[in-house]
Amino acid sequence: MAQNGGLPRRVPAPYDSQAKGCHRFYMVAVTVFASATLATLLTFLVLNILLTSAGPSMGKQNLLDGPSSIQQAASVQAITTPKKVTAAVSQQTLPVAFPPPTPARFVHPYAHLKQMYTLPNPDTSPRCQQSHICDGDISCGPDGLGCVTKANQRQNHVRKAIAWSWEGYRKYAWGHDEVDITSKAPHAWFKLGLTIVDSLDTILIAGLQEEYQQARHWVANHLIFHDGSSVQFFEVNIRILGGLLSAYYLTGGDELYLEKANQLADRLMVAFNTTSGIPTTFVQLRDAAGRAQSGNSDTQTNVAEAGTISMEFTTAGRLLGRDDMFDAGMQFWYAIMTSQNFSGIYCMGIHTSNAGCADPKITIGSAADSMYEYMLKQWLLSSKTQEVSLISSSKSVAA
Repeated sequence: MAQNGGLPRRVPAPYDSQAKGCHRFYMVAVTVFASATLATLLTFLVLNILLTSAGPSMGKQNLLDGPSSIQQAASVQAITTPKKVTAAVSQQTLPVAFPPPTPARFVHPYAHLKQMYTLPNPDTSPRCQQSHICDGDISCGPDGLGCVTKANQRQNHVRKAIAWSWEGYRKYAWGHDEVDITSKAPHAWFKLGLTIVDSLDTILIAGLQEEYQQARHWVANHLIFHDGSSVQFFEVNIRILGGLLSAYYLTGGDELYLEKANQLADRLMVAFNTTSGIPTTFVQLRDAAGRAQSGNSDTQTNVAEAGTISMEFTTAGRLLGRDDMFDAGMQFWYAIMTSQNFSGIYCMGIHTSNAGCADPKITIGSAADSMYEYMLKQWLLSSKTQEVSLISSSKSVAA
């Protein structure tokens, strides 16, 4: 190695073009980053000054349009402005933040119906507090009954009301189907003493012995089912046949009522002379000979009238040993399972020929309601053994 003034001479390092290229890249990147940062800081500083000077005019914007641009800029500034810049502009006056926008007042789409459906004011009357009859009446009612709370006292008042109604019927319409309470005149419907027979169970439960003896005497001597009489199957079934069967049970087995039930149920069997076994709406009472001569009577009916028969006819069939009555009462449930329905909700009107849809209206109200009731009641009446009505009930409830 050559000597230079006694010091060793350093050998030059070989030229590395790649290392020098990377060095230049890093220098350029740092320069660009620093320039961008400086430009950003200056931009925010200028923006803050402009917003401060424009504050009064910006405050006139509509508050319902949401947060103002001033609030948005202030939020951005608080998040992104470095501490040094924030300290520099903090000495300047910042705009006052506006309150949150007031929500628009809700307008009910059916406000015009407000006068038709008005909710009552809270009932603080003694009547409401003592009897829980809270209808806005500040008194106990004109007769004071609203404040009667003891069970035995309420029972006595109910019993008196039943006796009062019964006496009015006896006075103005005894032996007729109903009494017109406005004209106090009798009203004949089927000439079967509907009110008397339909009230037997109520009078027995109320313990009105005198009224019960009057009713029983009329049933024994005046309740006659004339062949050829035209009746509405549904009404006569639930009021007369149902009333007789209820009285039979509540009296512990008075054979008078079972015999009358046999006479009526036998004559109503003609209603089942249809293709599907669904009963017709109206029927002329016929004995066995008359039924043999009558032909098929297919027509249209509604599901309430056709589906509110099973409890009466299955009970009558079981008590009388009449399988034909029992089967007739259950036939509707088998026929309706094949009928068009919407998840267990059936057409209001059906054909007795095939249970097909005759009226496409869908309802659980009038002309359909009692069918859905009987679905579950029939299952309970059978000691939970007749599953066919329960299946229909389960589908309807699920719908």
